[in-house]
Amino acid sequence: MLGEELATQEREKTRKCELMNARTIAKSVAQQDATFYYTQDCKKQMNLEMASSFAAHREYKQREQQFRAMEERRTAEYTLQANKDADRAYRDSQRLVAQRKREE
Repeated sequence: MLGEELATQEREKTRKCELMNARTIAKSVAQQDATFYYTQDCKKQMNLEMASSFAAHREYKQREQQFRAMEERRTAEYTLQANKDADRAYRDSQRLVAQRKREE
């Protein structure tokens, strides 16, 4: 009987030790999982922020390019109109000069 009690106590002690080890391992695995998922979430968030930043930069550059193109087009239109006005003024002055010569 004493041997059986010692064996039972030893089995119980072993079971408790194994249970503690299993809890320790489970806690460690849970902490590792939590750290892994937290790190993955941080990386995902950082990637989303970078993608958003890239998109914002791309949009800014597109708007800047559109603005530059619009300014160039507007400048070209003003230059063309100024040249047309100058040509018209020159033709008018040449016509007046020719008319004066004919009148003389």
